[in-house]
Order: sequence, then C-alpha cells, then structure tokens
Amino acid sequence: MKNAHSMGATLEWENPGPDVSSGDPVALENCLAVAVTDIKTGESGTLAVEGGFDLPKTDGESIATGESLVWLIDDSEFYPHGAEPDGDVLIGCALAMKPADESDPTVRVKLTPVNVTRTTNTAE
Repeated sequence: MKNAHSMGATLEWENPGPDVSSGDPVALENCLAVAVTDIKTGESGTLAVEGGFDLPKTDGESIATGESLVWLIDDSEFYPHGAEPDGDVLIGCALAMKPADESDPTVRVKLTPVNVTRTTNTAE
C-alpha cells in the first residue's frame, strides 16, 4: 500500500522537559507512552504507544488480570480501576496483563492508546 508509513506502535515526540530515560512512562494529552530511548529536554525522540511494559503501581492496592487502569500523572504510578487519586489522571490508558499484589512495586500492562480520558480529581 503506497500510503502506509508504519505499524503505528510508536510516535516521534519533542520533549518539553524534564529529561526522560529509556523505559520511562510519558503522559501525553490523551494517552500514556513509554520512552524508547533517552530524550533530553528540547530534543525529539521515539515513544512507544503500544506494547507490554512493567510500570510502577501504587503501594497497598492489588490489581487483577485484565483490569483497566488509572495512571496518576504527578506520581507516575498506576491505580486499579475505580480508584480516584487526587491529581491529573489518565483513565483507561492500560490494562493489567497479569495480577499484581498490594506489595508489588510494578504491574505488567498493555498500553491502550484509544478511548483514554484525562481528568483532574480533587479531594472532597
């Protein structure tokens, strides 16, 4: 097909800051991505918007396989579906590929870059 250019699993991104390292999660406006390489402030680099990754999760919460996840942008960690942590969040940006116990520091996820909602939760 002459108009195809890629599989669509990555995108080029200009880093507004701070520096990111390869493997770091990057919250975009309506999706969560992972840096493929180190990207310094003001430089362009490649982000993965699809795939499976081990990424940080909050302490004290268990997550079930297949569960839709909430990403707390300021703390750079996942919460289980239905959680409402204070701050800017991405809802539905990934799903758990395997369970994670309350004490696990990470959860294995599949990024889901469509139908993501970005919102701000505030304490009541």
